[in-house]
Amino acid sequence: NPYEDSKAHRAAIVGDDFYIGYSYAKDWAVATVIDLDNYNFWMRRYNAASGGSWTDAVNLSNITDVKTHVKEPRLVKTPGSGMGCPNPANPLDPVNTYPANCQDKDTLIVAWGTESNVYGHIGGSEEFDVYYTRTNDKGVTFEDPIVVSGIGDNNRFESQLRPSPAGNIIWTVWNEAENTLDGFGELVNIGTNAMLSVSDESDPLAVIPTPPPGGETPPPPPPAESYDLLIESLEMDLDDPVIDEDGTYYVPPKTDDIRALVTVKNIGGLPVSGEVTVETIQGGGFYYPFTFEELGTGETAVFDFTWDSRNKKSYTWQAVVSPTDNDRDIDNNTMRVEAIIVR
Repeated sequence: NPYEDSKAHRAAIVGDDFYIGYSYAKDWAVATVIDLDNYNFWMRRYNAASGGSWTDAVNLSNITDVKTHVKEPRLVKTPGSGMGCPNPANPLDPVNTYPANCQDKDTLIVAWGTESNVYGHIGGSEEFDVYYTRTNDKGVTFEDPIVVSGIGDNNRFESQLRPSPAGNIIWTVWNEAENTLDGFGELVNIGTNAMLSVSDESDPLAVIPTPPPGGETPPPPPPAESYDLLIESLEMDLDDPVIDEDGTYYVPPKTDDIRALVTVKNIGGLPVSGEVTVETIQGGGFYYPFTFEELGTGETAVFDFTWDSRNKKSYTWQAVVSPTDNDRDIDNNTMRVEAIIVR
């Protein structure tokens, strides 16, 4: 029908089971053009062994407040069995010295972010928190959704999940916009941090198996036989820069054609041709690729571009220079700069 809408589809295949999740609203226009309906995250399972049957769809997020949407859902199965689990068919077999590495095919991990529901023609939604749940019976039941504590006045978004094979250890990472009060008592964003949390329900007395030795990292090539590309600077406002001690730029809202530039330098012994890209990895959707030819020792290449401040609170800009296959130091190939929109 022309009213219902599903998006942000996620899927996982585990043996004969096919899981699909999606964000769903019963009326897309009511949920996006105005804010009288919202999107929730739903999931159902198809089982090939039972003659191709589907389970009923289940609403996992159950957000009843129409002023809040689900955003960026995740549906993650457990990985295959690893070291310490020679008998995955029976995880409790004493031969399995580390049961956390025995795959539980009945377990899936689910997460979803949340954001404010704003009129589609206005835009500029605000992220809230990320919620997590787990099923140990192929989606028949789910644990009560939880959040990682300590969010304060910050905003969380873009989570990623990795469970152990048994599903009893869960690693989650997310981006967290750090907010603080300014001199007028208003919340302002001062940057975005990558965060990590681990939930561990494994046996604390279990002996973790020692992985096999890996290869050794080769030493960097001599300076005369390599190049060393680096991002020397990433300047986001050339005309009227306002920068704090951390290098964060403060720019006015809804400003067009803000002049910016990126500077690349080669401090190695060999000349090199390559590419530098400048993009926003949080907010904006800007992307600028540039190429340079035969950059010799001590030489620089400068590229300018323009951008505009839209209905976002902040932008995280990133510049990356390549190639890196014979680069002595790849840690200086990337630079990030925050730009805060001052309203």
